[in-house]
Amino acid sequence: MYRQILRLVKQGVAKRAPATGLGVFRIGFGLVVFQEVVFLYWFRHLIFDPIPYVDLASPTIHYLLLGWAIVAGFLVLGYRTRFAAVVNYLLWVVFVVFTPMWQNFDGGFDQLMIGSSFLLMFLPAERALSLDKLRKTLKYSTIAHRYVPPADVSVLCYYIPVLFSLGLLYFDSAVHKLWAEFWCNGMGAWLPATMPYYMSGIDWTWLLNNKLLQAIIGYALLIFQFVFIFVCCFRPFRVPLLLIGTAFHIGIILSLNIYPFGFGMLVHYALLVPFAWWRCLGKALHVREPALTVFYDEQCPLCNRTVITVQHFDIC
Repeated sequence: MYRQILRLVKQGVAKRAPATGLGVFRIGFGLVVFQEVVFLYWFRHLIFDPIPYVDLASPTIHYLLLGWAIVAGFLVLGYRTRFAAVVNYLLWVVFVVFTPMWQNFDGGFDQLMIGSSFLLMFLPAERALSLDKLRKTLKYSTIAHRYVPPADVSVLCYYIPVLFSLGLLYFDSAVHKLWAEFWCNGMGAWLPATMPYYMSGIDWTWLLNNKLLQAIIGYALLIFQFVFIFVCCFRPFRVPLLLIGTAFHIGIILSLNIYPFGFGMLVHYALLVPFAWWRCLGKALHVREPALTVFYDEQCPLCNRTVITVQHFDIC
């Protein structure tokens, strides 16, 4: 068993894949973190003050939230990505464990964001769609030689976040659902959408009143969460899981008032997009004949740096 696992790990390390999906995941994850920090800052008095607007919390919390928003921006832009990922993880731990957030914000969303923030510290997410890639190209390029940073990663960089962030969270949720009577009776998708705390602003009466359809959705979600962790790393199941999971979380965003959780889970599905799709997208965006030809002095260091910068942002 040990040798088989070791062999699979070695195969995963050796197999390469484009880093585009990882870059898209980093951008989406950073945006989810940013909107959550904006939410915390906007309602900071209600969340962190012992007595809102009367007994005020330490102003340090406000400054930490502002700093956290900047860190989230760094993640989105891919600027000093590893440093931003470390700080982001530490801030998640600090706020969830050592502030009143632990009383009101426990649940799957915190587990997801803390776990994925931890993994992001070690993932080479700066290899695509990032300013770090441009910085590295400018740093190591010379007039005689244009440095090309690596644009591929090990497939394990895709499998590990999917397996641990999504797979374990789904499996834990599915096991707990077995002890919830309304889930076992097929009403798991119906009940939260009818509760005032979770109710969406969209009128879903026509859907909620269809008992058969609600039972199908409820049991389908239960089965999906159970089997996900066992099949997510196998190629034939990636597209079906991608389509079902995307529909699942778009449904959460539209039907429940917990859209941060829906978006947080949804961005992880960028890691399930088949690698060939990213290659096809790159070819589709690529223009064979350039629309503009620019002449420059190849012996001028500043001109070369300008060309590198322009080409970095030219996705076509």
